[in-house]
Amino acid sequence: MRLYVIARHGESTLNFENRINGDPTVGVELTENGRQEAALLGQQVAHLPLELCVHSRFPRTRETAEIALAERDVPDYIEVDHNKMTAKLARVPAPAEVPYPVMMEPHLVVEFYSR
Repeated sequence: MRLYVIARHGESTLNFENRINGDPTVGVELTENGRQEAALLGQQVAHLPLELCVHSRFPRTRETAEIALAERDVPDYIEVDHNKMTAKLARVPAPAEVPYPVMMEPHLVVEFYSR
């Protein structure tokens, strides 16, 4: 049986400002709170054997992964093509209470990477 752990990046400076960014070339860092969230994620998955870390090209996702897995010997990070994943998942409706588009429902992300 395979276990997939799906986590969102820690709070970024734009999250804090209620803004979004769809361009991975724009450097958006984690806030101090976001770095603490990433460290907490690392503690929460510390007991799980991880084979691979998959993240997008966005610096905030890379930073989250690096902090969360700093004490782990997890094989190479694979940076996914965000545009292909977004195109596949864009038809997923965002919950009304979220102030910005949600592109990834966990079950669809698992389906996308399980192929």
